[in-house]
Amino acid sequence: MTGSHRNSAPENTVAAFDGALAKGMAIELDIQRTVDDHLVVVHDPTVDRTTYGSGKIAAICDMI
Repeated sequence: MTGSHRNSAPENTVAAFDGALAKGMAIELDIQRTVDDHLVVVHDPTVDRTTYGSGKIAAICDMI
């Protein structure tokens, strides 16, 4: 089965993962660590493309 990237839900969200798993698809995710040692699921090394903010994830704190 072939799935699509960034299909019916925003990427790296519970809705996206649930939708893929409900269709019997595998999921792939990227985990980044923030400066205050939290793990976050986001593909890019920055938040520029996926949020209204900007900056490197490794330099960001208080994301959670």
